[in-house]
Amino acid sequence: MKIRQSIIWIISLSIINVYAFRDISSIDLVKDIRLGWNLGNTLDINCENLLEYDNDPKVFETCLGNPVTTEDVFNTLINHGFNLFRIPIRWYGHFGEAPNYIIDHKWLSRVHEIVDYSYQNGVYVIINNSFDVWNNTYPRDINHAIEITTKLWEQIAEEFKEYDEHLIFENINSPNKKNFNEEGDKESWEFINITNQVFIDTIRKGKGNNPNRHLLIAPYAAMVQENSIKNFHIPTTDNKIMISLHNFTPYNFTHGKIPKFTDTKSVDKIMKLIKNEFLSKNIAVIITEFGATANNNENERIHWADYFITKASNLGIPCTLWDNGKINKGKESYGIIDRTTYSIQYQDYINSLLEGSYSSIDNNNNRKKLKKKKKKGKKVDKKITEKSENPSGDELENSKIIFSATNIMKPLNNTTLIEKNKDKEMNEKNMEASRSSSLNKREEPNSDIKIEPYTADGEELETNKIIFSATNVMIALNNTKTEENDGNKGN
Repeated sequence: MKIRQSIIWIISLSIINVYAFRDISSIDLVKDIRLGWNLGNTLDINCENLLEYDNDPKVFETCLGNPVTTEDVFNTLINHGFNLFRIPIRWYGHFGEAPNYIIDHKWLSRVHEIVDYSYQNGVYVIINNSFDVWNNTYPRDINHAIEITTKLWEQIAEEFKEYDEHLIFENINSPNKKNFNEEGDKESWEFINITNQVFIDTIRKGKGNNPNRHLLIAPYAAMVQENSIKNFHIPTTDNKIMISLHNFTPYNFTHGKIPKFTDTKSVDKIMKLIKNEFLSKNIAVIITEFGATANNNENERIHWADYFITKASNLGIPCTLWDNGKINKGKESYGIIDRTTYSIQYQDYINSLLEGSYSSIDNNNNRKKLKKKKKKGKKVDKKITEKSENPSGDELENSKIIFSATNIMKPLNNTTLIEKNKDKEMNEKNMEASRSSSLNKREEPNSDIKIEPYTADGEELETNKIIFSATNVMIALNNTKTEENDGNKGN
């Protein structure tokens, strides 16, 4: 006996986001992340004194020669297998004076738009605070840093409060002193520990999903250095804290100073340190910046990519490629996609990274999916991505649907009722009562509607609670009739 249940959404000129928040630890979260990409040299640059962007903040993105960011860049990378996007953001110059430090609404709106380019496709997104002058790690600046950290993240958290676990906040990108050194010193370590805790406390006090949001914090300069890490404070009572690290090992090769990759020991040393200091303590890590510049040595770069990414993936460490938009422009050429034509550059290099990122034991199934996807040339819908039932018929708990104005009516894939036992009789009266009760909850739609899907046994799916935030939404529940088998036709 089969029961089918579908939900028809009638949306009047609104873009609706559906958020199903999964309450999981960061250790479990990173298992979903494969390979990431940085929107570098775009929102993270110091051009506020060079450009007039009062009327159009998009011009800021072009300061270092990159084009205005478009959704097609993200769609292209998603189609190739990337499922994490980091958006470095410089907020300085885009907020007002003390004491409130109000973020310019045009700037925040543009940030929000770019976040949605990837988030609406069901992939992961990181936004951070990048290269701001007020967070240099000097004791004299600590009070100012605390004030701005608090006010800044209060506003960002409020802006994205309903976004689920696919949106990750990262505090300071590469916190350091102007006279940079790799390990830092005691006063720098104290500065970082204090501001990281302020950042965490601010987000946890926020509304919506912020008390459970996954957060990234970095040690001094985000470097993998033993002394810095030994003096790095990580909250032990919060299982949604991750560590952000940058790694371009070996430095001389990845920065184009030497053409050949032979120093595998330096990579091994870095991975061992990350394992001992973080992973062994059940602390999740994301390498938020890594890569090797194109230096007319593609075979060597592919060799490095395979070695580095496989080592990281086997430890369960997702990695995020640094891309500054530069292609064939000398030793700073970290770009891997032409942001105007949307063509992937250095395809063999990217293939090596993608295949290596699916090489760990936890990722074997996803690696097979990637190969199958590449073989079929599957494309991602620019407006909506759904995670539906797996081949065994079980419902996936991490589903997330995004509705847009171009997808006015779409069935919610989690509401398909699955027959778990054909021999088991179902109490139709109880089912009907459950449905009626559920329907009554939805009779007066407003801006915060909670919909609790039911299983075939009438039990609520707690992990799949959906929260809608929209206006002028009409929701109709269409429960199709039960298909009765031959034995019930006479009843």
